[in-house]
Amino acid sequence: MIFVAVGLSATFTSCTKEESTTLAPTVSAVDPLDPEGFGFYERGEGELYYYNDKVTAYTQVKEAYLKLKPLHLEKYNEGELLDSVCNKDIAFVFENKGRLSKDKTKLWALRPRTVDPYPPFVTINTDWTFTIKMSKMVHAVGIELNSLYQGTVTGITVEYVNTELNKIIPPTFTRFIDPPGGIFAPLVGETGGAALWSIDSETPFNEIRIRFGFVSGDDPPPVQRYDLMLAGFRYRLAE
Repeated sequence: MIFVAVGLSATFTSCTKEESTTLAPTVSAVDPLDPEGFGFYERGEGELYYYNDKVTAYTQVKEAYLKLKPLHLEKYNEGELLDSVCNKDIAFVFENKGRLSKDKTKLWALRPRTVDPYPPFVTINTDWTFTIKMSKMVHAVGIELNSLYQGTVTGITVEYVNTELNKIIPPTFTRFIDPPGGIFAPLVGETGGAALWSIDSETPFNEIRIRFGFVSGDDPPPVQRYDLMLAGFRYRLAE
């Protein structure tokens, strides 16, 4: 696996229920804890701190990450078609509808990659771009994500966006969908290979953009479709 750091008024049908390598961003100043000038330093417990952007990236499920508030999917029914998932605080609104699964026979992933080994998850069939809009601004968000390998090594890039400022919150993270059976298996792209994407940012944001493709902007968008699987939604609301 390669890991690269690069208010809604509508009513949503599914919200009627109650409840690796790291590449630093451009560096403007070097922190004493980062003498090599990578733009970040490790805090331990799976945390990377990007000091110029005031962003913490959670790469593992540890104590600090678990302080984010979970949005539970157990209230939804097996096979239900969802356009969003929500609780009384917030809605995560999907660009395309997805189907809820509660499959206890196939491993999602083990800690510290994800919170639960067999969580409910939403599978959404999408082209190379997919957007999740949040009904409120957040300072932090976490999602667990997988997409099974379909014969091509493809990157999954996740961006966090403040649409009011038209600003992408750096850094941006990419993992690659790998074919099954690698030496470090399971990886993203195979059963049991789900992984965590999460940041805690001083600048709030309200949108998550997921893109399938390659790191280089010179590569054309892929023409195939993907089954994007999402679970483990967590957040911290902006004040």
